[in-house]
Amino acid sequence: EITVPVTPYGVEKAITTSEIMYPAEKKQAIRFTLPANAYETFRSANVYIRNSIYGAVLTSLKYLAEYPYGCAEQTISRFLPDVVLMRVLKKLDVVNEPLRKKAEEYIRAGVARLLDMQAENGAWGWFAGNDNQTANPPDPFMTAYVMYGLTEARLLGYRVEPIAYQKGLKALEGCLKKEMPPDVRAWCVYVLALAD
Repeated sequence: EITVPVTPYGVEKAITTSEIMYPAEKKQAIRFTLPANAYETFRSANVYIRNSIYGAVLTSLKYLAEYPYGCAEQTISRFLPDVVLMRVLKKLDVVNEPLRKKAEEYIRAGVARLLDMQAENGAWGWFAGNDNQTANPPDPFMTAYVMYGLTEARLLGYRVEPIAYQKGLKALEGCLKKEMPPDVRAWCVYVLALAD
């Protein structure tokens, strides 16, 4: 006997809202409407109450970290919000040790994963193992995107292996010798300027 889960045909949809409740308020109503055609058996609602924005951010970081990412774009898109969060925490001098520790853990893991995806020539393609020039060629946009994230991390004081970082910059400079759309060229130049 085998148990096979059966779910209806459809797309999971999340409806998110946030509200601020001020100390003088005793209660607050939050209204939302479930789609009329949603199967009643599969409808659900989760309500999270946080006493500050940091609790919500911590939950978001956990979601980003646990999502099964595989390609370079997904990895950098998970890594970069952590870097931005740390910049904001430092700039605003916010003390939140659990949030800081989690973000730092994710940043270090992101740096390691991104450097692991770097091709021998210093560039990045969309997937790991991008030394295969045909199936997964190095991509100027992706190389700039990853180098932007690594540069932002370095500017915050995180260690990015210097030889790999310099190879990335050289690969990005090399990209400028090739034909590419003007917006991608501008992105590459911006990232190189930021790294100086």
